[in-house]
Amino acid sequence: MPAAPSACRTAPPTSSDEARVGVLFREAWDAALDYALHRLEQAALSRALNGVARPVFHKGEQVGEWRDYDERLTMFLLKNRRPARFGKWMDKLLPAVLPEQPYDDDRLDNSLGQINRFAEEFADEDEAPDSRTRVEE
Repeated sequence: MPAAPSACRTAPPTSSDEARVGVLFREAWDAALDYALHRLEQAALSRALNGVARPVFHKGEQVGEWRDYDERLTMFLLKNRRPARFGKWMDKLLPAVLPEQPYDDDRLDNSLGQINRFAEEFADEDEAPDSRTRVEE
């Protein structure tokens, strides 16, 4: 290998050259990964909005199709893209077991007041960022 640089009449690579190439490669890799994740996010959003076509067969022949909408995917996207409205903090508001008796108006007003106070406490925390924050494409 030592004869290769002299045959090409070039200097052997230095550590600074290798470091520069490493930095350039890392930046290119990060850009490619960001683009791939953007495409993946768009595909997931499309599946959540438009569903996925599932064929319907009768006697071995396709006679139609139906749309399968994945609600778990929809909720995942909403919780992560709009955490101020659909974030994990909302899960803490719902009781684990619903009461058997119907709510009367006073209890309902009291519960709604508690929910509003609870939501205001979380409005300033990192778990519920401003929904106007956007990621640049």
